[in-house]
Amino acid sequence: MHTFSIWNRLAIIMTIVGTCAALFPMAAAADGVTTVIENGANVNVYQIVVVQNSTNTTVNVNNVVQVCQQAGSCNITQIGNGAAGGQTGTSGQSGGTADPYPSGSAGGAADPPAQTATDPAVPGPGRINGNVIDAASGKPVAGATIVLADTALSQTSPDGGFAFSWLSITSGYGGSNQYIVRLVSPPPGYTVVGANQQLVAVQSGRDAWVTFQVQWAGTWTQVLLKSTTVWSASNAQAVAVETVPQWAYLRVDAPMNGDLLLVFDPRTNKTGYVDRAAVGPSGAPPVSK
Repeated sequence: MHTFSIWNRLAIIMTIVGTCAALFPMAAAADGVTTVIENGANVNVYQIVVVQNSTNTTVNVNNVVQVCQQAGSCNITQIGNGAAGGQTGTSGQSGGTADPYPSGSAGGAADPPAQTATDPAVPGPGRINGNVIDAASGKPVAGATIVLADTALSQTSPDGGFAFSWLSITSGYGGSNQYIVRLVSPPPGYTVVGANQQLVAVQSGRDAWVTFQVQWAGTWTQVLLKSTTVWSASNAQAVAVETVPQWAYLRVDAPMNGDLLLVFDPRTNKTGYVDRAAVGPSGAPPVSK
């Protein structure tokens, strides 16, 4: 029976340990690496790399996992899409520093900064202005009734002018910015010259203009007094033209000028002025047989 000194025994143990280390080398763990030894005899090394944020300190198995399985050391491939290796957050901040592995590639470009969507400006309404004028004199004529077709808007022109406000540029004719403006009733004693309606385009925040022309058509009146005088002018220099009996028909040839009316007497074919208080409205005289 051989006996060994304590030094001989220690030398044998060190030789065995060295031999095992040479046969089964194991990669040293680095930051962000988890090393698991599954079998003592047959050393399989599982290296798990998880990159979750810029510091690579949090392990999350739901993130990207790199697994290397071999008996020796394992090459680690950097995982991440940050500006320098770390995962970039949804808020667009830059990535963290690169993972400390020699074989790791640089991270992808940082996410572009978040942008705030801006809604397009909603177009504002527009307006249609207009007037009714005498075709001969160009002066405004009050009393016409104007409507905006396909809407409930209607008005009688005061002093010959009218206006339709707050008109949408998408609610006009056929859903467009165009509106039909119609003169449905001319001022009393007038007729419309030309078209009685116009198609007008409305622009956001602007005024559109439309003009209708009318001309005096003449109305009829009858003498209410026992008789009245027809004068040659409407001023102090006027002289008497004729005397007209009660119930005589006179055609009114112009709008009232003060208290006088310009009239035509079909009985005598004379024209002159009569006092407005001496006559009253009437229809046309009956046709002579």
